[in-house]
Amino acid sequence: MLKSRQNRKEAKNVVVRPTCLEPLEARLLLAGDISAEVSHGNLILTGDRQDNQIVIDQVGLDADEYRITGADGTKINGEDAFVLDGVNKDLRISLKSGQDSVTLTGTYVAGKLTISAKNDNTIVIINGASTIGGDLSVKTGGGDDSVSVIEGSQIGGQVKYSLGGGDATVTFDAATLEENLSIKARNGDSVISIANGSGIVGNVKITNGNGDTTTTLSASSIDGNFSLKNGSGVHNTSFLAAASVAGNVKLKNGSGNSAVVIDQSLLHGKVQIANRDGADTFTLSGGSSIASDLNISNRDGVTSTTIDASTIEGRLQLRNGDGEDTFLLHNSAIVLGRLDLKNGDGATSTTFNGSQVGKKASLSNQDGTDTILITGGMTFSDSIQLDNGRTGEAGAGTITIDLAVIMKNLDVCWRDGAGSLLISQAVVAGKTNIKIGADAATIRMDDSTFTGRTSITTGDGNDTIELETNGDAGGAMTTFSERLTVKTGKGDDTIIVGLAGENGNTAVFGAASRFDGGADTDTLNITDGGNIFSKPFSDKKIETVL
Repeated sequence: MLKSRQNRKEAKNVVVRPTCLEPLEARLLLAGDISAEVSHGNLILTGDRQDNQIVIDQVGLDADEYRITGADGTKINGEDAFVLDGVNKDLRISLKSGQDSVTLTGTYVAGKLTISAKNDNTIVIINGASTIGGDLSVKTGGGDDSVSVIEGSQIGGQVKYSLGGGDATVTFDAATLEENLSIKARNGDSVISIANGSGIVGNVKITNGNGDTTTTLSASSIDGNFSLKNGSGVHNTSFLAAASVAGNVKLKNGSGNSAVVIDQSLLHGKVQIANRDGADTFTLSGGSSIASDLNISNRDGVTSTTIDASTIEGRLQLRNGDGEDTFLLHNSAIVLGRLDLKNGDGATSTTFNGSQVGKKASLSNQDGTDTILITGGMTFSDSIQLDNGRTGEAGAGTITIDLAVIMKNLDVCWRDGAGSLLISQAVVAGKTNIKIGADAATIRMDDSTFTGRTSITTGDGNDTIELETNGDAGGAMTTFSERLTVKTGKGDDTIIVGLAGENGNTAVFGAASRFDGGADTDTLNITDGGNIFSKPFSDKKIETVL
């Protein structure tokens, strides 16, 4: 039971220690016993090798008084509870081996709070609107650890956690940190949550060893930079529910599957994400905004990147290694800067749907069966370059541009591989340059407008070029405002212009056009009636002209 105030004054700075028992008896008596003393204004608590579980509070006490209460049999200076006064500086807690827990509830610490524990599990809870005026330091050994700052508690100085091997749970809930936060955990699974209106005035730096991790910033803010580095494992990182980071965000994950979600949140600085081998996903959604650049680098593995109804005010740069990669920009998403996508070998799927890119866009795929879809009123305010099969080995796939506007140039380079290029209901305000390598290819252009010069070049293989053969029979005519040049390579190539009896499947040529064949047998079929040539076209090395 508690001492009287007078007895407590007399007992100040006194540590109860038995002195006349045999060593084994003393060991039994001291099991689960914490030494508590005040030295030069600092409250010092020292545990033993048994389980130490304590609660610290100041209910009904003066500002310089602290009540330490034992739980589950833990004694304080040999008693169930103990009150000390004269505390106006730091609180220092040193625990040894054992299952240890420390809870501060409604407590004010004028200086620093330092907690150290050795092996076995450790729980630290700071709740009840507690306030730490200085730094908070928690250091643990092996075992599973849980550290929580919750319920409106505040930390006035630096916060530094060094957690030993084992699973770690770190929680900030409705908490305020006035300076930087540093968390370092060794190997083991970790769950880190900053949530429910928490605010961190400084930088956040988190380093985890190998193991699965979940890191969440939800409905909270960080005024500085956010850095997260994980070892090998499965990693989930989320910014949710109006989360905000004023500085830069840097995420680095080791080998293993990783998922990054930014939903309904605002990141003011640059965002950099680097993943090693594994199945990696990135999602920017819910009206989120990145006010600067987004840079994602993935190594080999299956990857998925989605930008949904959100805004990137700077540049978007994505680098993927070998593997099956998926990219989706849709639902009125906006990239105001440049867009650069680069994929390694493997089947890839890239979709631009109903969104906007403000500056130059480029997409480069290595070997593999690649699918590119540009549709839904997609707008490119500058030029776009599409490059498939950079290494020159065989690959195949489809490029479809449907219901899209390109305000400057369109460049398509398809090295090798049987595939198709389909352009329909599109507007290209600048030049169009299409270059296809070896193997059979199909190029179709319907119901579209090409304002600048248009050039189509094919390589070896039996290629088919169809101008206005698959559009709406009653739809718009395809218009080439400037010169159209078609040049085919080796192989039996076929060029078809228009369909008889369908005004919607006819073309308008605003300048002298040229159709050149290559080796082998080539055919040019221009349907009578409907097609409009402002100047006569010319042809060369085409064996059959219909």
